[in-house]
Amino acid sequence: MTEQQQEEMSPPSKGHRLDSNSNQSSSQNLEIYKEDYKNDNDVEPESKDELSTSTTSLPPSELLGQAKSLFTSVDFATIVVGEQNAQNFTGTLTSDFNCQCDDLLVEKDVGVQVVISADMSVQTDDPEPYTQSEFKEENEEFDSSSSLSKFLSAVTPTMIEELKANIESNAFDDYIFVEKTAKLPSVYLHSLTFPFSIMSKQIAKQNRATKFGGDYDDDKDDDKFNANANANANLNDEGGVGKGLAVTDVAWSAGGSTLIASYGGINKTGWCDSKGFVVAWNLSDRKFDPLKPSSIIEWSSHVTCVAAHPEKPSIFCAGSFNGEILVIDVNNTASPLLASSKIDDYFHREPIKKLCWSFEVNDHDWQLNSVSGDGKILWWQIEKMKCPTRGVRLTSKIGSSGSDGASACLVGGNAMASGGKNNDQLYVGSEGGQLFRVASRDFVPQKPPKANDLEMKWSTSALQALLRVPAAQREEISRKIERKAKKDKRRGVDLAAVYNAKVDASVLFPNKTDFNYENHIGPVNSLDISPFHRKLLASGGNDGELRIYDSLGKSPVLTFEPGAEHGGGSIESCMWSKTRPCVLGSCDDLGNVYLYDLQKDDCYPVATLHPCENVTARGGEGKVEESEEEEEEGKKAIANFYLENGSRRGSCRLHSLAFNDGKNRKLLAAGDHLGVVHIWRLPDELSEVRRGEEEWLKVYFAS
Repeated sequence: MTEQQQEEMSPPSKGHRLDSNSNQSSSQNLEIYKEDYKNDNDVEPESKDELSTSTTSLPPSELLGQAKSLFTSVDFATIVVGEQNAQNFTGTLTSDFNCQCDDLLVEKDVGVQVVISADMSVQTDDPEPYTQSEFKEENEEFDSSSSLSKFLSAVTPTMIEELKANIESNAFDDYIFVEKTAKLPSVYLHSLTFPFSIMSKQIAKQNRATKFGGDYDDDKDDDKFNANANANANLNDEGGVGKGLAVTDVAWSAGGSTLIASYGGINKTGWCDSKGFVVAWNLSDRKFDPLKPSSIIEWSSHVTCVAAHPEKPSIFCAGSFNGEILVIDVNNTASPLLASSKIDDYFHREPIKKLCWSFEVNDHDWQLNSVSGDGKILWWQIEKMKCPTRGVRLTSKIGSSGSDGASACLVGGNAMASGGKNNDQLYVGSEGGQLFRVASRDFVPQKPPKANDLEMKWSTSALQALLRVPAAQREEISRKIERKAKKDKRRGVDLAAVYNAKVDASVLFPNKTDFNYENHIGPVNSLDISPFHRKLLASGGNDGELRIYDSLGKSPVLTFEPGAEHGGGSIESCMWSKTRPCVLGSCDDLGNVYLYDLQKDDCYPVATLHPCENVTARGGEGKVEESEEEEEEGKKAIANFYLENGSRRGSCRLHSLAFNDGKNRKLLAAGDHLGVVHIWRLPDELSEVRRGEEEWLKVYFAS
């Protein structure tokens, strides 16, 4: 038998059967293969060596068949579809068998936390991409021969030249764009008073059940206020019972949270033995109540003015009608009055008209300045109020001193302003309408040398006072002071011994007036120096004029008459804003507050406030719900009350004004003649500084 015949009779292997050429049908092949696999399961498997030896020479198709036979179960079935021959297999192999491992768990629908949307909506459709032919056709429409291309080519050089000229031009260098927006009205916030003010009862009734206090009990509170009125019937400015005290001055603390007001008479003359008060409200306190001040300091006479320390928020100074100066610490509830001056020939014997602060270069500290109707300006150290450190006199003659100054007529001061750290001058307005500039810088050395002819030990402050005396009179004055000190059995000469020697006041207090400005008609009631421009001086007087001076010029640069439309009124107070360089405010005895914004309008006020119309409104904060008729009746009652107490047209007479420069920079305060302090919240337009505003102010007044 030949080798080929033996191969045909022997059963082929699995891989070989797949490649053999057989003309039998698929069903016959299926039976053969099933029987073959059954026989394979009955035979023991070959060893590893035999298996490796027998498979190394097999073709890839046979290796695949053997691999499948090793990893299949008994029920494995192989189906061959198509024709077979000895060389290649042209059919399709399908298999249906069971695996030894479990089927994998596959879930077609699984819940997830996010939703994936297969269809999303868009606002625009995807643009169809340009084909190269379309892009070429579109560009051919804008060839160099088109009219648009010719126009652009013609005007481009001219436009470039104009743009370059605009860049190099300085025509608008000084122009500041101010956006014109709708005016935001100022909001009336509070009406502050205390039981010794006649308006306290009226305001307590109108502001019942607010968040600042409890309900007003007519019977109980009427008895309380009537008792206060009867016990303080002498606290009036015209002798009538129930007139009460007026707010003579207001000031904000350095931090801006505390407001202090002085209470006294307005037209009081002669000696005053009636009580006055210094009252403070802390607006940042959670328990703030407009009718319950946080601190009340009582004094033996009316209080005429107040001033807040520039750097210490709790320190205030006040001036009295009889000439004393008080130093107050509002945080010291046990004893708020720290010190006070006395009445003396070398101190003040007339009402203190104004207090301000100036920085002393020698002492590197702030000193208090006071001016009075007696014609003296004094410097004080608030830690040593026993006597002033120095002083000057106001006379009608510029620069007079010594014997010539004694014959010069003294001028009573009525208003004063200081430039703070950046100014060496004081500006003083008189009762007769004169306006002076006073040189305030002290050229005496901080540690003066001791003279050889002095017999006693002199303190530094005493030597400085002696050096301010004219050199021709210095030796005579020193001997007089030492004789008095020895008579009083003093061990040395201090500043108190200098004043106690009764030296001529014209020698100790020289005249430092170095410039006069154009006069007001009537008393000058208020002065203020701009904190942003030290040469700008604002003044207000009884003539109803609000003026702005350049400190180097005699005549005013700008003059306003705020109350002309209302019949004319005396300007009682004026002040520059502490946050807006171009904003200036003033108040008059007609009850109006005028606010000027020089950058917006240098002729007319941009806002006018009327406190008497809103004395109980509070800007809608905490007001109880009541009908319009009740609210209107309350306003009429307040207006009638003002009218009955001597106000023209039922308005309040305002005597003081103060801008806040601390954290509450939007607040504005004004005090009236019936003891009420009115507080507004200004809009951003009048309280927030604008870019380049300070430079604009300098350029405006330099032109």
